[in-house]
Amino acid sequence: MDPGIAIELKDVVKTYALPVATGEKGITGRAKTEKQINTVLDHISLNVKKGEVLGIVGRNGCGKSTLLKIISKITVPDSGEVHVGGKVASILELGMGFHQDMSGRENILLKGELYGFTRKEMESRMESIIRYSGIGRYIDSPVRTYSSGMTGRLAFSVMVNVEADIMLVDEILSTGDAGFAGKAKDHFKKLSKSGRTVVFVSHSLPAIDDMCTRAIWIENGKVRMDGPAKKVTAAYRREIEESYEYVLDEAEAGSADAQYRLAIMFRDGNGAERSTELFGHWIREAALQGHAAAQCEYADLLVSEGGEENLAEASRLYQSSAEKGWEDAMAKVAAFGTGAEDPQRAEVKAIFRELAERGNPFDEFRYADLLLRTALTRDERAEALRWFEKAAEHGNLNAMHQAAMMHLNGTGTKKDTAKYIEYMEKAASGGRTASMMNIADAYRSGRWVAKDDAKALAWYLKAAALGVGKAQYNAAVMYRDGEGTDADPEKAEEWFRAYSRSAIVSHQIWASEAARYSKLDVPADPIRLLEEAAGNHSNVAAFQLGNIWHDSTMGPADLRKAAEMYAYTEGELSYFTVAAADSLCNGLGGKPDYARACELYRKAAVTNGDPTAYLRLAHLYRDGLGVAKDYNKYVQCLAFSAERGNRDALAELAAAQTFSSAVSGGHQEEKNEK
Repeated sequence: MDPGIAIELKDVVKTYALPVATGEKGITGRAKTEKQINTVLDHISLNVKKGEVLGIVGRNGCGKSTLLKIISKITVPDSGEVHVGGKVASILELGMGFHQDMSGRENILLKGELYGFTRKEMESRMESIIRYSGIGRYIDSPVRTYSSGMTGRLAFSVMVNVEADIMLVDEILSTGDAGFAGKAKDHFKKLSKSGRTVVFVSHSLPAIDDMCTRAIWIENGKVRMDGPAKKVTAAYRREIEESYEYVLDEAEAGSADAQYRLAIMFRDGNGAERSTELFGHWIREAALQGHAAAQCEYADLLVSEGGEENLAEASRLYQSSAEKGWEDAMAKVAAFGTGAEDPQRAEVKAIFRELAERGNPFDEFRYADLLLRTALTRDERAEALRWFEKAAEHGNLNAMHQAAMMHLNGTGTKKDTAKYIEYMEKAASGGRTASMMNIADAYRSGRWVAKDDAKALAWYLKAAALGVGKAQYNAAVMYRDGEGTDADPEKAEEWFRAYSRSAIVSHQIWASEAARYSKLDVPADPIRLLEEAAGNHSNVAAFQLGNIWHDSTMGPADLRKAAEMYAYTEGELSYFTVAAADSLCNGLGGKPDYARACELYRKAAVTNGDPTAYLRLAHLYRDGLGVAKDYNKYVQCLAFSAERGNRDALAELAAAQTFSSAVSGGHQEEKNEK
């Protein structure tokens, strides 16, 4: 065996013969059974390097524990080779190797002998083991009087203090208190650095992520996936959340969240055949366990069925769900109290619908938002999604983000994680920082999309450059740990510094204003304070600097510097975007760039409904600058700007409409003459 390998398995097979009922009865009247071969491990080959902390994940019965028993030589494989390089210590079952009538102290000596240590060697480690376990008061009491947590802590303390080369642990961290579990995790990390090998089986995916350098996923007796721990657990987590078989297993085991997800699968026909009956069964099961979303859904079902008893039960369920913070339920509790449609709400809906139907993407978004906030039924939420998607098609970034969330949560539609990623990436690409963070988190966790640390880092960096503190911190950590890129201590330090300074950015801007307008005894340079804040990725500071250098309010004008600052502020806030576009149109510090300016005006107009942006965009369409000349779009943009109260647009729109009428009248006269 290679000296760098701690554990080597070659083509290992393990089967068990299980009695299975045939459905027939024997002479004695008892049910007949026949043996059925169950292949637990199916030709598994695996190498574990010295110093690795290997996590093993998979469903119950997939062979995780059997694999550990084969490595520890407790179980013998049917065929294949197993080579272990070093002394092994293990905790495979709670209390294994402990005598229940002996004290904790006596069991420490017994356990040590099982690991191959002499009594003298174990006595020298006794106090360290007792101290580490934290159960000193009970160490001389029989182990049968211990709780499962105390037993697990004692077993773990013995194992980590015997200096074995290889440690095999099966779910031990699920027992005991959180403080001890944290101490155990830290200990495993130290062990790997010292060259010892740990193989760890757990259903806790966060524990695998936190402790392990590598993980394998076992399914149907084979290694389905082998790689970096976070990548394997991310793929396994997606399978659990989206696979019908996995969700069904969890639901039947009593998980309320799984029961809810299974019900939604049957309701939408997403991952399972649509079934009203099975939807009703599983949504009821989850609701009875107090699952907030399930309570609201089950109450909807009862309301649709009608009847006094159903309505009374629905009212109770809505109330319970609302008390847990479920917003849909809150709206329905209020609706039960007020009865018919509120005339004020109906009036506002009518106004917003008329505006939305004129084709303004901002108004389409506002109408969709109103529909979603007032929706009481699934059909109403579906209508809200339709308008969000229409606004998204027309470029509204906020609508893209909201449509993404509705597809993710299955609001008004069936759950569709691919649509979530599609819409969220579009919104992020448009400059919406919240969307950048969502898509970065998705790629880093691998929860809704295949894990891709490189893409996650790229999105964090875009958000970090726009001043998002959490993005700066995450980028720093990824550079420090080499996630999605080669480890780069200098870049890690740069982004950690940016994050630490993000707390004072707004105060630097306020300090600059104080230095400009207040008499201070403390010497302060307002320009320097703004430059430092802009250097710390503040859009607001960059915008103010652009204004100062453009308007020469604090010295000579510097149009090139103004253009640089305005370009830096291209973000979500419309007045930043408009300022940047204005600088491009005016050619500050260079030649005009009408095409790019048109993109920015459109972004500010369709996402934020900015009237100035609509007016500027109208002029570009009128003059054919950066875009094809289009008189109809010119008039439309004027109208949208006028609806937002822009006086210049109102006057210009009136003139344009008068001109259009005159032209139309002239054409009609020509026709009549002919």
